[in-house]
Amino acid sequence: MHKFAVHKFGGSSLATPERVGLTADLITRSLAEGKRLAIVVSAQGRTTDSLLRQGREFCPEMPPREQDALVCCGENMSAAITAAAISARGFPAVSVNAFQMRLITDNRHNDARITALENKDYLLRMMESGVTPVITGFQGIDRSGNLTTLGRGGSDTTAVALAYALEAEECVLFSDVRGVYTADPAIVPDAVLLSEISYDEMQELAWAGAKVVNHRSLDLAKEYRVRVLACSSFDPGPGTLISDGGSVEKTGVKGITYSRQEALITLQGISQNSGVALSVLSALSNAQINIEMLSHGMSFDGFENFSLLVKKDRLPNACSTIQPLLCDRSKLLCDADIGCVTLVGSGLRDVQGAVHLVFSLLSSQKIPIYLMSTSEIRITAVVSSADVEKAVLILHQGFALSGHSS
Repeated sequence: MHKFAVHKFGGSSLATPERVGLTADLITRSLAEGKRLAIVVSAQGRTTDSLLRQGREFCPEMPPREQDALVCCGENMSAAITAAAISARGFPAVSVNAFQMRLITDNRHNDARITALENKDYLLRMMESGVTPVITGFQGIDRSGNLTTLGRGGSDTTAVALAYALEAEECVLFSDVRGVYTADPAIVPDAVLLSEISYDEMQELAWAGAKVVNHRSLDLAKEYRVRVLACSSFDPGPGTLISDGGSVEKTGVKGITYSRQEALITLQGISQNSGVALSVLSALSNAQINIEMLSHGMSFDGFENFSLLVKKDRLPNACSTIQPLLCDRSKLLCDADIGCVTLVGSGLRDVQGAVHLVFSLLSSQKIPIYLMSTSEIRITAVVSSADVEKAVLILHQGFALSGHSS
């Protein structure tokens, strides 16, 4: 039996007729070398957003099931166009959707989880016969036959799941960036491309805001030990290998990322032992509002102060949930104009003076820190949104990442 590989192409790789042609050229070069490929595609460019906008013009509160049915059209179109472009270059290819390969998910529309690939033999027979399947990413079907989608970036998850199920020798995620950098090159011009990174480090970077690889696909890759290569279809190069090796035995900072998707809630003047704090946390949990960071302090007058970090899109709901629970003396302060800057690296907590250096570097630029959290491989500082880029730049310089060697 031949060895197979899964190659996934994001929306930017298929955004225009020219890009589709270049992607087809890249695929057929691999096929000409004798590789057997399963291709996974995303919707072209911003097709998903466009489809959602069109749907809301007809129905502002479109049901989640119909949203999924609508946006799946984007991947269907990409698969058909890409398969046709490959075939036009002399290599047989066919489009394959979730129904045909029986990619089964649970029934959570807009955010489904893959549970099984029931028709993998269909794909294997196709590749054994020399036909390249071009597979719709991002979509699945539930046990009732309804179309589902895997959430934003779900094509990465499709690719990793297929690589595991097909026992592929490689899983390559092509996008418009060359791989994983020590920081965003748009902010740090001398950021360094990493040749390798561990699952744990990449998971932390993805959760903290890095957009190179979808975080759920990394959960799957780590669980099933699927080695993932992140690279560019625009600028072919070695890319970044994500595996259980990476920098497991190394310490220090591997990369810095940031996010502006959070908001800060501060509760002041909470009476000690009043039970208000517990009521607030319980109410937020019942409202399915996740607390990403929490700071608790006592004042000298016997009152407690809390700071909570939540997703920005949950801020209005969080504030309306908390306000009725507070007494007259208590204050509720909300700040959506913040950002999180995160440093990631294996064994980071063991690096002597790392937290002190973060404080020192940010203080030198007069950047206030509202909250900070640490773990074995991560330090996150919450700062003003206006200070995010400056913080990333000074931390990259201060931790000497421009001379990083992975």
